Amino acid sequence: MLVHRNESLAHSRILDAFRRFSLIIEAYSGVTHELRGDALVAEFSRASDAASAALMFQRENAEAIGQLVDDLQPWVRIGISLGEVVIADNTVTGAGVVLAQRIEQMAEPGGVCITGAIREAVPQHLPFEYFDLGKREAKGFEEPIQVYRTSVRTGEQVPSPEPVVSADPQSSKSKRVWASSAMAVLVLVGGALAWWQPWKNGDQAGVEEQQLLPLSEKPSIAVLPFDNLSANPEEAYFADGLTDDLITDLSKVSGLFVIARNSVFIYKNQVVDNREVARQLGVRYVLVGSVRRAGDHVRINAQLVDGATGKHLWAERYDRQYADIFALQDEVLGRIVQALSVELNETEHIEVTRLPTESLEAYDYYLRGEELAYRAEPKAAVDALTLFEKAIALDPEFADAYAGYARVATDVLAYSFGNTLPSAVARKWAYEAAGRALTLNPQLSRGYSVLALLQVLDSEHIEAIASARKAIALTPNSAEAYLNLAVVLAFSGAPEEALRAMAMVLKLDPKPPQHVHDYHGLILYMNHRFAEAIAVLEKGEIDDKSDFGLETLAAANARTGRIDQARFAIDTLLKRWPSHS
Repeated sequence: MLVHRNESLAHSRILDAFRRFSLIIEAYSGVTHELRGDALVAEFSRASDAASAALMFQRENAEAIGQLVDDLQPWVRIGISLGEVVIADNTVTGAGVVLAQRIEQMAEPGGVCITGAIREAVPQHLPFEYFDLGKREAKGFEEPIQVYRTSVRTGEQVPSPEPVVSADPQSSKSKRVWASSAMAVLVLVGGALAWWQPWKNGDQAGVEEQQLLPLSEKPSIAVLPFDNLSANPEEAYFADGLTDDLITDLSKVSGLFVIARNSVFIYKNQVVDNREVARQLGVRYVLVGSVRRAGDHVRINAQLVDGATGKHLWAERYDRQYADIFALQDEVLGRIVQALSVELNETEHIEVTRLPTESLEAYDYYLRGEELAYRAEPKAAVDALTLFEKAIALDPEFADAYAGYARVATDVLAYSFGNTLPSAVARKWAYEAAGRALTLNPQLSRGYSVLALLQVLDSEHIEAIASARKAIALTPNSAEAYLNLAVVLAFSGAPEEALRAMAMVLKLDPKPPQHVHDYHGLILYMNHRFAEAIAVLEKGEIDDKSDFGLETLAAANARTGRIDQARFAIDTLLKRWPSHS
């Protein structure tokens, strides 16, 4: 931990932050009951005072941290709950305090989380905005707790303190509002490092402890990567492709909640506990399986597991000819839908049973191209384009291959893949491929998503938003479609809407790749939430960050007075692109 680098300075800054917080608590008619090296507990008689004091402190603390010249920065998490407590010798205990501590652990450094009861108690006219984090399991509480992240609306100010008409809060015998803030430096109260440290993930064990995602109201499922049991390890692309197709088809079903490819593929080639996977991803069901391909023969084993109990709801082995692969996929999909008691509407039924191509050779090239496309690397992008071209040459009516080609060409534009393809050529080919895909299949979600990105590049904002929303209507569980909507909204002058779309991305894709964090940070920056943007943009390794991720990190640091950190981000970018100004 960074506290070990300079213990006296670290504790001095923690105490200084809490002293400043105590003064703000007092200004908002609260009472500080405990001030220790790692935690502060305070009491308020009004929910609005607790929320206002918390947000005021976080704003002032961010400004104070911005004046520091080193990286020992005391970010604080705050949780607020409503509940009865016991006070003895100025020490507080009880369910209210414990719940506040649990809620605090769900907040980001520099953030404030509240329970549903607090949101209901805070007057609606106050300039606060709320982001629904869903119902969370909290240790020691039988029922899930509704949790919100709260902040001050962009351009608004934290309300000034108002006098409390009632008696001294310590005399109240009824339920009380509690604000609990704690430094997340210690596992006791946090688990994730709250000190700023460039490009480090921190103590991941503690972070994982917090990741108890709420279950969707819909039947929720994660399709784990099918194991490749073929004699040839290079056949892995086929197993991955089968997994992708199942996720894509399930994502079209509005009655389901389906975890995105990115988040499930982190478990590839790992021995996992299905119950733990379900807990980490916030789903009730997990589909696991294996694929063995030998010549023209395919064997698939699939099991649908109840994530709560670990028991199999059904298990099936399929031995078929490779020529029957599409019928086999339909059969597996049908068993899943049946087991989860989900009804498909007419459009969904048509789309999930649509034959993508009659050419198995074209389909094979398509699967290989998809596997390369997900690598998001210059060389892989070139090879993916070539494979999609081969698929299209074999079947000029293969809509998915055109959409895959359009997506990769758009990635070349978005990520500036060196000399992979001139930008003007990439844009032209992306437009043509997306248009052809939608001509062949007007219900193809990826075609609309790619078209939306191209339209926003050409400042056709209204059209771009419409295309992005059409993509979501066709695949309501697609994290890719929601991410494209977030990007389009952000660059169309609607950053608050973009943030709401990004919240859905992170719900569907709770373990996303680096570029999702980069876009999240950019959108937070556009909403003037600079401290949160920095916290998001610092996730992952520096070499994995996109150019715009480094640029945004530099800008956010500069906005908060962290000039050394801003220079570090820019220097990193200039090492990558020495010709940049």
